[in-house]
Amino acid sequence: MENRREPIQVLLYNTETDDIPEIINRLTNRHNTTVEVISECEDLDATDQKQSVLVPYCSDRSCFSDIVTEVPEGIPILGLADDRSIAEKMIEDGFYDYFLLDGDVTEADLKTLYNRLQTLERSFSRSAEEGEIDTSELAEFAPDAFVVLNEDMSVRYMNRYSQVLNDDESDLETREDVIEYVHPDDRERIKSRFQYLLDNPREIVRTECRVRSEEGDWVWVESSGQNLIGYKSVDGVFFVVRDINDRKKKEKEIERNRDRLDNVISIMSHDLRNLLNVGMARSEMIAEEYDDENAEAVNDSLDRMAELISDSLDIARTGRKVQEFESVNLQRLVKNCAGNTVPKSTVVHCEDQLIVEGDKSRLSNLLENLFNNSVEHNDSSVNIRVGMVENGFYVEDTGDGIDDENRDKVFESGFSNGRGSGLGLNIVKQVANAHEWEVEVMESEEGGARFEFTGVDVTEVV
Repeated sequence: MENRREPIQVLLYNTETDDIPEIINRLTNRHNTTVEVISECEDLDATDQKQSVLVPYCSDRSCFSDIVTEVPEGIPILGLADDRSIAEKMIEDGFYDYFLLDGDVTEADLKTLYNRLQTLERSFSRSAEEGEIDTSELAEFAPDAFVVLNEDMSVRYMNRYSQVLNDDESDLETREDVIEYVHPDDRERIKSRFQYLLDNPREIVRTECRVRSEEGDWVWVESSGQNLIGYKSVDGVFFVVRDINDRKKKEKEIERNRDRLDNVISIMSHDLRNLLNVGMARSEMIAEEYDDENAEAVNDSLDRMAELISDSLDIARTGRKVQEFESVNLQRLVKNCAGNTVPKSTVVHCEDQLIVEGDKSRLSNLLENLFNNSVEHNDSSVNIRVGMVENGFYVEDTGDGIDDENRDKVFESGFSNGRGSGLGLNIVKQVANAHEWEVEVMESEEGGARFEFTGVDVTEVV
């Protein structure tokens, strides 16, 4: 918004209190606007007053129509009002928009005011340059349903070519209550949302529900509603309704797949592990009683199986998108993860005091797998460093590094140089994806492996 070539010019007219100029001055200090106080609307020239919006304030309702008559065509009008009845009168007399002064004007209120000014200015500038567009034609041929409801939820308008809620003309004219077309289980929720819109004009409310189609089936739709009662020719609660039935079917299938995955995880983490533990215990008893290389091989295979099960479970759990983020002290987490993973000969150091927004449990999994990877894939002891980069953090070591030809393969499931399960770095990739981070394999200054994670909400603690 602040990248506009020219600022929006606020033409401040007929101010009756000292508060109004103060509000406008705050607006100019924070947004790309300038102010000109005017005394006569009829002296304005739309050609000279490009990128301008007239902003009058007055409590005398009789003056609104005079203002509209005096302002040249091409200059939009946004009125400042103390209460909703005055605002509705402004719209009725021809103002294009209004801003309600309800108590103290906050920074969020200023942002809303600027957005409305910007919308009006752009709309009028575009009309002047390109000519007027017949918006009624756009509404009639829109692929989504445009619906306007009265306060009693009866239909005031619906576009004819909608793919959702498509009814013939006779049905539309006789429909008294649109709620009858909503699924019984969704009706109370829709009524509650509709009442909220009536009580909160101009707020946008989005919701999903099931409605009856022409064929009599229940289909899922998504609606965005806004109360425009008293706003020029709309004068109703306006909804844009879109068919999301296919999306809902896909979500249902994803949910079924997730349930199946949870079932597999449950089997692996409980039943299969219990059987494996019994086998490992019995195998150790046999190895103690009989000095047989076959018994030792069985023990190694069972240990390997336990490792694969553990890593597979980590992949299944960490790949899901993170829903709830928390502030994590990275330096403290690095210390804890190093204590759980690396031998005492390995030095792990976090060079910066960082706070990372993420899932602490999965971030621990990421660090432990990287630390484990550095230890397992280097013959000699290594040092590990963690620090901050632009929009993220890095983890690097002083080891042998990763060959150029293998850097694109290291995150593949099962890729290994013969040590470990080959799943550790795949888990790292899964955790990064779940946080919507980017991860890149690089080379550290000492020639070791360096992993950089970007797109991270990270701050340095000074």
